[in-house]
Amino acid sequence: MSIQKKLFLIVSLFACSNIHAQISDSITSSVIIFQDARLSALNDRPAAVIKYLNDASKPDKVVEKIKPVEAETNSNIFKEKKIGSKTLTGTIGTQEGFRVQIYNGNSRQMAMTVKATFNKKYPTRKSFLAYSAPRYKIKVGNFETRKEAENFLKQIISLVPEAFVVPDIITVKNILVR
Repeated sequence: MSIQKKLFLIVSLFACSNIHAQISDSITSSVIIFQDARLSALNDRPAAVIKYLNDASKPDKVVEKIKPVEAETNSNIFKEKKIGSKTLTGTIGTQEGFRVQIYNGNSRQMAMTVKATFNKKYPTRKSFLAYSAPRYKIKVGNFETRKEAENFLKQIISLVPEAFVVPDIITVKNILVR
């Protein structure tokens, strides 16, 4: 290789390294970071919480201590709850039961119309909208036995001739108010 070619190669490498340095300097100097002001508040939050908890001037009523739950871990049972002069006791849970299906179709608008019409006619019966692609279903009631569901079906069959009884998970409330 001739001296001229070696010299040209060295000068080219030197020039390329200078160009690369200039490009990287211009890229880093032109980057602007816009940060939401709320992010700094999030960073400062742990220190603010510790300061608040250690503050002796606040009244004791502000911070309530969390008491451990005495009931079973997977249970929604409550023993007693006072509301004014009345006392509530009981449970709310789910179990296998039955409902009456009054609509099954592709139209969400039609499903909502059927549900609204039913709710006006039977305001004490709970109705449920379920979606299982591509169909919308409206089911009503929380019946523990098939016989209860069939009795209700007999009442509404003139209003909804395509209704039928289906097994479902129902909500059971055993609430006693004294």
